Amino acid sequence: MRPERYYNIMRRVNHCNKSTLFQILRFLSTETKKVKEFNEIPGPISLPLVGTLYQYLPVFGKYKFDRLHYNGLAKLRQYGPVVREDIVPGVSIVWIFKPEDIETLFRKEGRYPERRSHLALQKYRLSKPEVYNTGGLLPTNGPDWWRLRKAFQKHLSKIQCIKGYVDSTNTVIEEFIDRRIKRKGHSDDFSPELSRLFLELTYYVAFDERLQWFKDEEWDSDSECSKLIKAAHDINSVILKTDNGPQLWRKFDTPKYKSIKKGHEHIEKIALKVVSEKLTSIKTTGSKTSLLGEYLSSNETDFKDVIGMTVDTLLAGIDTATYSCCFGLYHLSSNPDVQKKMFSEAQALLPDNNTPVTYGMLERAVYAKAVVKEMFRMNPISVGVGRILPEECVFSGYRVPAGVNATYNIIKYYTIIRDVTI
Repeated sequence: MRPERYYNIMRRVNHCNKSTLFQILRFLSTETKKVKEFNEIPGPISLPLVGTLYQYLPVFGKYKFDRLHYNGLAKLRQYGPVVREDIVPGVSIVWIFKPEDIETLFRKEGRYPERRSHLALQKYRLSKPEVYNTGGLLPTNGPDWWRLRKAFQKHLSKIQCIKGYVDSTNTVIEEFIDRRIKRKGHSDDFSPELSRLFLELTYYVAFDERLQWFKDEEWDSDSECSKLIKAAHDINSVILKTDNGPQLWRKFDTPKYKSIKKGHEHIEKIALKVVSEKLTSIKTTGSKTSLLGEYLSSNETDFKDVIGMTVDTLLAGIDTATYSCCFGLYHLSSNPDVQKKMFSEAQALLPDNNTPVTYGMLERAVYAKAVVKEMFRMNPISVGVGRILPEECVFSGYRVPAGVNATYNIIKYYTIIRDVTI
C-alpha cells in the first residue's frame, strides 16, 4: 500500500474515532444523567390550606417577609441550589441560585418576560379604566409591557435627558446641604432626611416641578411631603404580603388592600392634577423640553399611560434611592480608606464649596462611580428577579415545567447572597 493512501485512511479513522469519542462523552455527560422530576425538588414542607405561610409567622416562623436575603441564604444552605416552595397552596415558587441556572432562565424567558408581581396594585388600576390603560410597568406582562417599556425607556436612556437634570439636581442638593445638613441638632437616624431629598428629586423628574424647599414645617406629619412618603411606604410595605399571602383581597377589601388603595388614591390625585396642568401648558406654549413633556407629546403613549408612569416613578423612586444611599454611606463609614480616596477625588474635582457639579465632572469621577457600582453589587435594589417559565427548563438536574393556568412556576435568584460556595 502506498504511504499517501495509508495516511489518508488513518486520517479518516482518527477523525471517526474522535467523532465517536465526542458522541460517547456527550451521551455519558447528558443523556445518561437522570433528570429528576418537579415533585422531587427539595424545599420547605407545604401544609394543606396554609402552604408554607406558617414558616413566616412572627416569633415562631423561621422566615420573614422583610428579610428575604436571609430567607434565601437559609434555604440555599438547607436544601441546595434549587428549592421548591408553595407559600400559598397551588402557587409553586422555585428558587435558583447557581449562575448556570440563572443563565438558562434568561435564555428561556422569551420575547416578553413574564412575572407575577404587584397583583393587588394591578387589580386597583384595572378597576379604574377611566384613569389607567394597564396595571403599569410593574405588574403588566406581554405586548402591553413591551409597549410601555419601549416608549418610556426611549427618553430615559438618552444622554441629553440625563444632562438636562444635572443642574437642577445640583441646585436641590445644595439646598438640602445648606438647610438640613448644616443645621444644628441632628438626629441619630438620617434616613428620614434622605427620604425627603429623594422625594424632591424623584418628584422633579416625574412632574417637572419642585415640591418642597426643605423647611422645618415640611417634616410635620400633615405636610404634603410627609403624606406622599407615607403613601408610597404604605403601598410598598404590603406588596409582597398581598402577592404571596392569602389572596383574600381578590374577594373583598382586606386591610392590606385598603392600605394600597388609600395610598394610591393620594398619589394618583397629585399625578392627575400636575400632569393635567403640564398638558395644558404644552398646548399653550408648545414647550416639551422636560421628560414629562416628551411623554405627553409622544405618539406611543397617551394621557393615561403617563399617569401610570408618574405614579410608578414615585412608588419606585423614593425608597429605593433612600435605601441605596444609606447602604452607600454605611459602607463608606465602614471602610475609611475608601472614604479618603473618594473624598480626595471630590476635592480634586471640586476645588471649593461653591464649584457647581457638571456632567463633565461626573464623567471624571471614576473612583466615585466604582464605589457606587460596588455598593449596588453588595446591596442590589432588589433581592431577586422573578419569571413565569414559558417552556420547560432543567435547573441543576431538576425538571421544571412551563407555567399552566392553575400553577405559577416562579423562578427567583438572589444576587445578594455572598460568601457561599455553591
